[in-house]
Amino acid sequence: MSVNLVQFPLTVSQWNKTVVYSTDVIVGRNGQEVRNAMWQDPLLRFNAAFAIRNYADINTLATFFHAMKGREQSFLVKDWSDFAVDTFTTFAETPNGVLANFQLIKKYTQTIGVGSSTYIRTIKYPKSLSLTVRVNGTTKVDGTHYNYNTSTGIVTFTGGNIPTTGQTVDFKLTEYYVPCRFDTDELPIEMLNYWVASGADKSNVQVPDIPMIEVRVS
Repeated sequence: MSVNLVQFPLTVSQWNKTVVYSTDVIVGRNGQEVRNAMWQDPLLRFNAAFAIRNYADINTLATFFHAMKGREQSFLVKDWSDFAVDTFTTFAETPNGVLANFQLIKKYTQTIGVGSSTYIRTIKYPKSLSLTVRVNGTTKVDGTHYNYNTSTGIVTFTGGNIPTTGQTVDFKLTEYYVPCRFDTDELPIEMLNYWVASGADKSNVQVPDIPMIEVRVS
């Protein structure tokens, strides 16, 4: 299913996020385990109940929830704990003078003993005007040397600007989004204490949970 290119509308000061892998674990009669990774990439789960601070936030959330029709529609979420590629990163593709398309990615590298492990995450929803691309250390101009798609994360070099063999192509990205949907068809709202008095407002509203889950996009 396609993703609506609209961002979850509430700005949060706190954010609840869980990174979820799926692993089958079979324990033998002797206690030894056989583990089989079911997913190459994790899924992210969020709970945005922390975003609700006042009655206006409830209205904003309710309007958005109706537009997404609960779990039916997908949308974009800014993961406030991980939303940028803030150091220049090389693409996974190797320049050869013919290849024009390069996929935005993020690399997570962990030293393990004498070696290292790198998880490469595909970035498909970069923010417009948030990308810097270099070829051999020289910054290229968006719209002149390349274009990039904010719904696929593909950078396309144009005309005679395709990188050639031996050149280093890297980038930085100030903001990208995660495709998500609500993981519930219900929006429970508790109005514990709310009134509007002359010259003063007071509200006490609560949403127990707003679960959201990342969606796989091919």
